[in-house]
Amino acid sequence: MSKRGGITRKARFECTPSELAHKVERYFSDCEENSRKPTAPGLCVALGISVSDFRKVLAGASPRYLPYARVLEAAQLRIIDDIEQRTDSMSVSRAKLPVYSIGNEAKGGGVSVKIELRGMKKGEEPFK
Repeated sequence: MSKRGGITRKARFECTPSELAHKVERYFSDCEENSRKPTAPGLCVALGISVSDFRKVLAGASPRYLPYARVLEAAQLRIIDDIEQRTDSMSVSRAKLPVYSIGNEAKGGGVSVKIELRGMKKGEEPFK
């Protein structure tokens, strides 16, 4: 498989973003009908793409893939929400896998949060 633009040729979607959204919905319906929990790897299998390409599209490899990335990110959030609501120990482990990371986390960059408290006087307690 040769690479072009950071995405393998296999990842080129042979459908429109709305058709991709339909395939994603079909995957979730199939999971529900067969009492299966949705997973990112399972979604990739259903869509015929590799987990690696799934992550590359989500990481914004190309503006050309942005409409597809939005569909995949919505699906990924749905899967993450399902994992977070489970109570079994395997779900906790699964939630930490890189495939369930979004944005910079998927690139290994982690998440940074900046908090600024303005308008306080020196020595004043912020959460009093």
